[in-house]
Parts: sequence; structure tokens; C-alpha cells
Amino acid sequence: MGRLLPVFGLGQCDHQSVFRCLMAKQFPIYKGLQKPLIYRGFQGKYIGWGVASLVIAVVSGGLIGSLTSMVLGGVITLSVMTTGLFITSQQQKKRPA
Repeated sequence: MGRLLPVFGLGQCDHQSVFRCLMAKQFPIYKGLQKPLIYRGFQGKYIGWGVASLVIAVVSGGLIGSLTSMVLGGVITLSVMTTGLFITSQQQKKRPA
């Protein structure tokens, strides 16, 4: 047998490696709330779809606004944003419960 090593919080360990003693101790693992992720009516992957549509709207509106006019860029931003969020909400409603 190996010699006993003092380990803080565990007492003495007879393993060759102190880390084996530390890994052998069981710790509770937090597994979340066990509820589906919901943010402002969007669930799960549809949150990412909504954020993606907002980012696409801002980038496309900014690009159009810088190349043509600010008014057209604002209109493009609002229309792409509302269309993207509407399509995302419709896709979420279609999914099976």
C-alpha cells in the first residue's frame, strides 16, 4: 500500500494521486430548472431565430441606409425586423406540441 497523504477537506488519501481522491468525492450537479427556455414568447431554438432576424434587419438596414438614404434604411430595418419575427412566431406555432 502507498503512504497516506493528508488532503484538505477529505482527510487522508491512500491513492498515488491526490486528484483521484478529489475526483472520487461526489458533488451535486445543478441541472437547471427543468423547464423549457422561454424569452418573450419565443421558446428554445426560436429565440436564436428571433435574434438572427433582428441582427439581419439591423445590418441590412444600416447597409442600405449608408448606400442610399437613411429613410430607406429605416424602412428596410423595420420591414425586415417585423417580417423575420412574424415568420419565426409562425414557425414556432407550427411545431408539434
